[in-house]
Amino acid sequence: MHFSSLFCGASLAALALAAPSPGRGHFHPGPHHYPTTAYKHHPTTTSTAHPTTTNYNCGSITRAYATEVVKQFVIDQIVPDLIELNTLGTPSVVVNVTYGSKDVNLGTYFTTTETLDQPTAFSFTAEEGYDPYTTLYMVFLIDPDVPQEGSPTQVNYAHWIFYNAQPQCVTNQAITTVDTYQSPTPASTTQHRYTFLVYRQPPGFTVSATEAAALNIRTPFDLNDYTEANGLVLVGGNYFNEAIGNGIQGS
Repeated sequence: MHFSSLFCGASLAALALAAPSPGRGHFHPGPHHYPTTAYKHHPTTTSTAHPTTTNYNCGSITRAYATEVVKQFVIDQIVPDLIELNTLGTPSVVVNVTYGSKDVNLGTYFTTTETLDQPTAFSFTAEEGYDPYTTLYMVFLIDPDVPQEGSPTQVNYAHWIFYNAQPQCVTNQAITTVDTYQSPTPASTTQHRYTFLVYRQPPGFTVSATEAAALNIRTPFDLNDYTEANGLVLVGGNYFNEAIGNGIQGS
């Protein structure tokens, strides 16, 4: 369960040593790095039709953006609070998320009303070396800060889980939802780090009815144990911050 190491980027361990401590910094988003022609699909797609041509824009990730993702995950301590430090490499896909007209961009601040409904668009680019039409992915939206960051009872909460997703150039996808989207409702003034993670599925992967029932409990959810046990490989991520009073405080 590691970021695929298809690109040479900064060492995660080195970035971790350089990260601010104690406490954590916040990235102030600038211009986004998303592919400008990315097709963004809706995760409710259930069609099993397959494209008849491969003349689509699958997008790609740049070395600079891959390094920036790792850097911000370390600065905001998503690593190691949610993802284990010693199992990570470098992201190999760009994860695009939009609520209304507002993009999620490595720590963007949102209000509860802005994320009340599921994203209006979600997509990710293709991995180099993997056929986007035959490679499938599982997607998670996790809040690692329940009830709040630093609490002795801090646990993960699964807000959204679906699988059999494919890169943005595959316009008809047979996605299966395990946990439907549940609106973020942080109950503290401390920022919650709502994190989207994309994992490459192994061939033949599926979620049984028993497993789905367990995942439907949502919390406490051990993301690392689940992904490791199922052979899921982390290839990309994105996240936003949300807390009570964000809009009032002008965050």
